[in-house]
Order: sequence, then structure tokens, then C-alpha cells
Amino acid sequence: MKITLEERRSTRVPLKAGHLPIAAWKKPQFDPLKGEEVSEVRFETATHYFRVYGYYGPTVLGRQVYTLLFGHDKQTRNDTSGKREATKRKRSIERGDAKTHKFEFYRASSQQDRKEPQGTH
Repeated sequence: MKITLEERRSTRVPLKAGHLPIAAWKKPQFDPLKGEEVSEVRFETATHYFRVYGYYGPTVLGRQVYTLLFGHDKQTRNDTSGKREATKRKRSIERGDAKTHKFEFYRASSQQDRKEPQGTH
């Protein structure tokens, strides 16, 4: 699914990543998913609900690191295939078969709102 530029501009980052300690992340925007190796970040645009699975780590990067593993629009109540894919990716990172890339969220100023969202890697 492709997200339009307008949806990107209107997307709310519910956890204010980088500004709120991980220990303070709470439902409904964040769900630790009891019994799973991954957790879930939820957010919405004007037209869609999204879920992104991730985990705290890898620990070699520090305590305030949350790795995004897999995400898509929310279509089911219990997304077993999405959690399975995220868990597979987490294990691959932990084994050293895959690497992570740094991405920093920021709150754009009104001037930056006119530009595409940016990340670093």
C-alpha cells in the first residue's frame, strides 16, 4: 500500500519518538504484546490505521533504542503473520544475519512540513 504525501504530512507519531522515554510508552499507541517476542506501535492517518512491530534493542545500541521490524495497515484484530515476520526479523538481527539502520524522528517546523519526511541511515 502506498501512502500519499498528504497522509505522510498528517501522520501522528503517537509516542513522540526520541522525546518520551521508552518506559513511558503506553496503550493504546503502544502494546507490549504479552507472550510475544515483539511489541506493537499503532498510529493512524486520515484514512488508515497502521501497526508497526518492533522490539527494544539490540542492546549493543543502548537503552533507548527501539527497532522497527515490520509494519503495514491494520486489517485484522490478531495479526499472527505480521508478528511472525517481525519475530523472524528480530532473530535475524540477534544472530547477526541482518543489520539495523538508524532513523531519527523529529517534529517538523511549518517550513519543513512542505518537504518529504526524512530519515538517516
